[in-house]
Amino acid sequence: MLARAGIAVAGLLAIVLAQRLAADPALPFLWPYAPAGWIVAPWQTQLRARPVQPTALVFSRNFDLDTPPASARLHLRAFRAADVRINGQHVVTTRLGDDWKQKVDADVARLLRAGENTLSVQVENTAGPPALWLALDLPGTPLLTDEQWRVETLRGEQQAVYATRAPLRPAGAPVPAQTRLDLARTARSATPDLLLFAALVALCAIAVRSESRGAAPSAERPQGESPRAPRMVLFACIAAWCVLLAGTSRVLLITTGFDAEGHLEYVELVRTTHTLPLADRGWETYHPPLYYVLQAALLGVAGVGAFDGPGALLMRLVHLALGIVYLTSVAASLGLLFPAAPRPKILGMLVAAFLPVLLYVFQFPSNEVLAIALGAVCFHACLRVVCDGASGFGRELLLGIALGAALLTKQSALLLVPVMILVVAWSALIRSDGGPRRAVAASGTVLAALILTAGWHYARVWARFGDPFVANWDGRATPAWWQDPGFRTPHDWIRVLGAIREPFFAASDGLVAGLYSSLWADSFAAGVVNAQLERPPWRSPLVALGPLLGVPLTLALVAGWIATARVTIAKRDPARALAPALVACAVLAALWMGLVVPFGSIAKASYLMVVATPLAVLAAVGLDGLAGRARWRSALVLGYVVGWAALSFATYSLAFVPGEPR
Repeated sequence: MLARAGIAVAGLLAIVLAQRLAADPALPFLWPYAPAGWIVAPWQTQLRARPVQPTALVFSRNFDLDTPPASARLHLRAFRAADVRINGQHVVTTRLGDDWKQKVDADVARLLRAGENTLSVQVENTAGPPALWLALDLPGTPLLTDEQWRVETLRGEQQAVYATRAPLRPAGAPVPAQTRLDLARTARSATPDLLLFAALVALCAIAVRSESRGAAPSAERPQGESPRAPRMVLFACIAAWCVLLAGTSRVLLITTGFDAEGHLEYVELVRTTHTLPLADRGWETYHPPLYYVLQAALLGVAGVGAFDGPGALLMRLVHLALGIVYLTSVAASLGLLFPAAPRPKILGMLVAAFLPVLLYVFQFPSNEVLAIALGAVCFHACLRVVCDGASGFGRELLLGIALGAALLTKQSALLLVPVMILVVAWSALIRSDGGPRRAVAASGTVLAALILTAGWHYARVWARFGDPFVANWDGRATPAWWQDPGFRTPHDWIRVLGAIREPFFAASDGLVAGLYSSLWADSFAAGVVNAQLERPPWRSPLVALGPLLGVPLTLALVAGWIATARVTIAKRDPARALAPALVACAVLAALWMGLVVPFGSIAKASYLMVVATPLAVLAAVGLDGLAGRARWRSALVLGYVVGWAALSFATYSLAFVPGEPR
């Protein structure tokens, strides 16, 4: 019953969303209206910020008529304003601020003539590329916007147009050639690493089978797994992260990373002025201040700056400490969810520790590092509240404080709040000593502690800008800007293969491709704005293979989500509901954000890593289900995950790369 109700609600929401995408001019979504298609100019895609200013391009099409038609109806949509002319004579004009998704119709039969005719449309946009949709009803075949149109570029050159249904990097609008990686050639160049991967798979398989034969089966656990193994895996993961960040301190410049200089300037602003800046003081100062206050306080005690060598080392030591907090919180959560099952603990720990997006993000100066650690702490704190058999005011209070700290670190932590409060209320409602009053009290305690911890910051922002949530692109605190592609189409949600074929800058292929590629590889090359700039010294062949090797793990994650959701519905278990609910909310939030803010840099998986622990939990469930009880399957799954973890570490570890301390 619940499953059917959920499907019905999802279907209803999909219909509402489709109607809004097709009709709401506030959403920069190019709906595929029949019968024509949207066209744009074939300009070079890039990840630089573009200023919000008028940009006008002229689209044109020549066509021949044997005789002037008795009637000809023109239908127009332009992103976002247009001036239409036929044979030099004005037809219709739409202006910026009009409802650009509303179709404009005009009778143009009187302007057509026998022989050659020219239809030209000047399209203007301020925060995105000019785009055109047009259909001209003519006897026989209608004239539609397609690849046969031409566009006059800003340089006065005539070029073929580009259909928005195709990826943004075909021959017509390529990104630099060095981002196009041949996977066959890449695999050949990574042969030693792939041989190591195969050897690890084989060794793990042999080890599991040997232990299975040498130990008596236990009803409490699957064959071939020691109950001490999860703790050993945790210690190994912590040791690996120590090696990882030690190599970072030697080789990688502190200014490497997504908007790294902006984050460092924020830290320096706090350290030198002893104030909490708001969004109008710098590129990254729209972020909540906790990460920057923490780093500035430690740098101030040490008497060094963020851009200094000793300061960079100190900041990375903080990242190591936060990484250990993250790893231990994940291990504790896995222990609560799988108390008598070592194998899912091992699988979940390996996925959580060696997820590529975490391995490279933790090496950059960014508030995402603290947000990831606090997200793991919040998940564990919520599980403790839910799994506790009795009422616990103290644990609810700690959960609220942890959520408040996460919100003082990054705005994206907001997606944790409704899910965790609802789960806490549900748990209190169904307890033997609970009920509606206890549910209200429990959720109210969490919410009150959250508001007391973080509310002051958002109230301060609201008082200054009239909104508690401000970003650096919306024009309220800094000059407004936009970034390619500047619009979304349905293909942005279904194009994924480009993330495997050409992982670097795969966000050019679409929103989902960008999210997928940046989850399994540093596809944005540490935030460089184009491929000509120097990339970080990762092992590029292995980076390119990351999205391909991540396919089985992605399928396991999806299977784990489905299995956990089914168990939640069947058993009405709030503890099991937490992970799938958080991951679903995070994915939906990322898709919606990528729709409202159609920038390439929005399609980064690191923005979702506040739910890294739930991802690891679901992956563990899926992988454990795949392993089953058969020895060979268990050996194969464990071997694959261990081999993948080793390759992931080898890809982003700089411990053995020659270099001087940075």
